Amino acid sequence: MFGEYDVVVDATGRENGLKLAVSFVRPQGMIVLKTTVKGSPPVNVSQIAVKEITLIGSRCGPFEPAIRALESGKIVVKDMIDSVFDLEDFQEAFERAKGSLKVILRL
Repeated sequence: MFGEYDVVVDATGRENGLKLAVSFVRPQGMIVLKTTVKGSPPVNVSQIAVKEITLIGSRCGPFEPAIRALESGKIVVKDMIDSVFDLEDFQEAFERAKGSLKVILRL
């Protein structure tokens, strides 16, 4: 389970989220940071360099224009969703995600 995933998304908002993401991603894999945390997350930068991990940040906000666009129907999110899976079917969901715009895991 550790060190085998091509892409890991940290959306936890927790200080140890990035550290866990580094442990889950494979060498030359990618971590997408879709979160912000208070404080300074503990992370071993040497491990990121040695594993040649690509880090991608994703800006959060502003939310008001996005919420207005969703409420007005200007953006139709349903059209962006390719498939919805139950959490226990996560492996199938990840396979389907290749080449899809958005796959949802239902908790």
